[in-house]
Amino acid sequence: MTTFTEDWHDRAACVNSKIDPEIFFPASARSRGWETLPKKVCQACPVTDPCFRMAIQERITDGIWGGLTGWERHKRGGPRPTRGRRPKYVDGP
Repeated sequence: MTTFTEDWHDRAACVNSKIDPEIFFPASARSRGWETLPKKVCQACPVTDPCFRMAIQERITDGIWGGLTGWERHKRGGPRPTRGRRPKYVDGP
């Protein structure tokens, strides 16, 4: 099993001090479009591939990793998210 070091993490776009890390892991019920902003950050990131691979290896199901939601990672070989069969959206926070 590959061990991931933090060298790629230090180059991640999400490490920028102006970005609130909470946008990648919403604490409450997700509203439609919650992933838009974090995915925009990931689009400019030079290390989405190792981020994605780490999330798959560590079996992370929540949040945005490698520019993908847990369900999108599941479709690419990741573990199935445990919160319901498919994403549930609510109107508003």
